[in-house]
Amino acid sequence: MNIFSRLYFLSLGYILGLHLQSVESQVIEEVTVSFTFEISVFECDSDYAAFNVPPTYTEPGSKIRICIEPFEGISLDNFELSLTNINTGYVYQPVFFGTNGPAPDDDDVTTISSSGPITMVSTRIVHGLFSTTNSTIDILGMAHLTLLAKDEESDFSSFGTEIKLIGLPDDESEPGCFLQLLKRMQRMRL
Repeated sequence: MNIFSRLYFLSLGYILGLHLQSVESQVIEEVTVSFTFEISVFECDSDYAAFNVPPTYTEPGSKIRICIEPFEGISLDNFELSLTNINTGYVYQPVFFGTNGPAPDDDDVTTISSSGPITMVSTRIVHGLFSTTNSTIDILGMAHLTLLAKDEESDFSSFGTEIKLIGLPDDESEPGCFLQLLKRMQRMRL
């Protein structure tokens, strides 16, 4: 009997030992998931599609459409947008942070519309952005973005792109809309 009880004890200990080892090997891993709040900015047509070849802007008043598209799973809640002539330093800000989303300037030149996740800003290239030389216009902004899966996770992200303007001839670079309108009317009479 002595041998039998020792064998029984050893086999019971062996079974318990295996069972305890399998419980000890189960470790809960902590996983940290991070999201990048990014957006894409591009010149677009009236159908929210990006241009293959961006248009050339040669005169004040030209309409420009800027589309802002957040990456998948991200919502664009609010933003501001400015156009800056890097040669002259002139800044035109057509969109401001609003209390319930982006707010266009009160100039009746800018509109904001959306199609799906894409938001379009339609505005005019104001005279102050042009000069007598070819210029680069920086389109810069800041956006408030929210993760769609978790409303409480949000962040700010800056964005930007640039466009090229063809310089005005010297005779049209004079300040004042009235003088420009008068010159155009005189040309039409000839």
